Amino acid sequence: MSDDGAIAAYLAELRRGLPAGLRRRRILAEVGSHLEEGAERVRSAGLPAREAERVAVARFGPAERLARRFAAELADDGARSATGAAAIALAGILLLWIAMSQLGAAAPWPGERSSIAAEVWATWVGFGVALLAIGLGAALGRFRLPRGAVAAAAVAVVAMGVSTVACARMALAAEYAAAPMHTVVLLVSLRAAVTLAALLAVARGARRVVGLGASPRRA
Repeated sequence: MSDDGAIAAYLAELRRGLPAGLRRRRILAEVGSHLEEGAERVRSAGLPAREAERVAVARFGPAERLARRFAAELADDGARSATGAAAIALAGILLLWIAMSQLGAAAPWPGERSSIAAEVWATWVGFGVALLAIGLGAALGRFRLPRGAVAAAAVAVVAMGVSTVACARMALAAEYAAAPMHTVVLLVSLRAAVTLAALLAVARGARRVVGLGASPRRA
């Protein structure tokens, strides 16, 4: 395949219409392989190489339309991965919170210690908002609304971050004094790490959604 042939031009236009990443490279490789096979079949019928490439490209359909289709599939995948990452992170944070409460004999309900009532409320509200946002994201994903699904996953991660900050403030207020300090530090650090990992996963999902609906740019 020549760099200035019809197939190369087609792949370049398709590339401009897809979000960057490993999936784009795989799509381009697969489409390029199909185009080369189609051109080879046309060449075997006696057409010159350049004309065979043009025929193969014409049979494949407009690059812009194909890019939109692949971009939509990538966006749906990104939305599912973002929502899934948020759900897994919430489950992990809940387990860590339960472990901290058991080890530290912490008060689970707001109002049992007025000095940390705001932090306990923030923890519960954060969990509730995260759970609702994840449910909303899953529903939006089913209706193929990836932007909304990723936004909901981002809200869930922010809510988890708020609950993690509240947990750290509770630790500083000696709420978990019954547990060894190194254990408390480890569990709070794990909560922060889980939240950060979920944030990065949602950001990767968002990258697949950003280009949805955009037309390939002309060189």
